[in-house]
Amino acid sequence: MAYAFKKSGLHGEFDLVDDFDICEYVASLPSKREPINDVDDFKEFSAQYFTPSNLKSGLSRDRSNIKDIQAIVIDLDKITDWKEFLTNFYVLYHNTTKMNVYAWQTPSTFGKGKHIGGGRIYVPLAEPIIPELLPQAVDELVVAFAKSGFNLLDYGADLVASKTISRLMGLPLQQEWTLGPFGDKDRFNYRVKSVYTPTSFKSNFKSASDGWSGVDIPTEIDIEAFIQAYTTKNHITWNHGERDDNLMKVIGAIATAFSQVNNDDVYKAFEGVGITSCLDHPERDIGTKTKRLLRG
Repeated sequence: MAYAFKKSGLHGEFDLVDDFDICEYVASLPSKREPINDVDDFKEFSAQYFTPSNLKSGLSRDRSNIKDIQAIVIDLDKITDWKEFLTNFYVLYHNTTKMNVYAWQTPSTFGKGKHIGGGRIYVPLAEPIIPELLPQAVDELVVAFAKSGFNLLDYGADLVASKTISRLMGLPLQQEWTLGPFGDKDRFNYRVKSVYTPTSFKSNFKSASDGWSGVDIPTEIDIEAFIQAYTTKNHITWNHGERDDNLMKVIGAIATAFSQVNNDDVYKAFEGVGITSCLDHPERDIGTKTKRLLRG
C-alpha cells in the first residue's frame, strides 16, 4: 500500500510513500515563500500534490485503483479575509475539539488565480473508509464542523471536488499560516460514523461524543450558506428565461452536497438569501423542484 504523490506539477510519474506525516512535511517547507507570478503555470508544472488514499497496485490514480481513503480534504475557494479565517480555525482546533485537523493556503492565495482565496482543510481518519463512502463522509464532516461553530460553506467549500475520489490535492507551500495542532500528541483522528449502504437511499449518521456536537441533518442556516456560496461561485442569476434552469442547478447541488435535508428548510434558505423575491411563484417553483430532486 502506498500514497501517490506528484512533486513537480500535474505531469509525469507518481512518487510513492508508505505513509504521510503532515507535521514532518510542513517542517520541511520554507517559513514564507515568494509570491507566484503565474498561478496556472505553477499549478501545472511546479506545485506538489497528493491523493489521500492507498493504491491497489502500480501508479495509476484512476478510481478503480483506489483501495481506500485515508483522509478527507475539503476544497475552500472563497476565503476573503485570511486573518478572520485563521482566527476562527485556531479556535476550532485549539478550544472546540481535540481532533487532528489542519488548514493551509493554495497557490491562488500567493498570486492571481480563478479563486478569491483558496485553502484546504485536511482531516486524517482514524480508520480508512471505502471509496464509495467518501461522499457521505464529506457530508458528515461538513455538518459536524458547522454544528461546532465553523461553517465551511462560508468559505466557498467545493463539496463536489471534495467528494471526487481520485482528485489530486495541493500540499502546503509554506510554514506561515499553515495551521493545526503541530506537536500536540494529545489528539485523535476523526472516525467516520456513516455506514455505506449500496442502495438508492442515502444513509444518515449520528455523531459520537468525540469533541463535536450531535448532528443529523443540515440546518436552514447551513443550506442558506451553501446556496449563497454556490450561486456566487457559479455566477447564478435570476433573470427571466433562466430562473427555471438555475433553480434546478441550485437544488441539484444541494442534493449532491447533503445526504438529506428538510424540504421546508430549503425554501426558508432560498428566502433567507433573497432568491424567492426574484421568482414569480416561489412556493410552487421551489416546492415542486425540491420534492422532485430531493425526493421529499
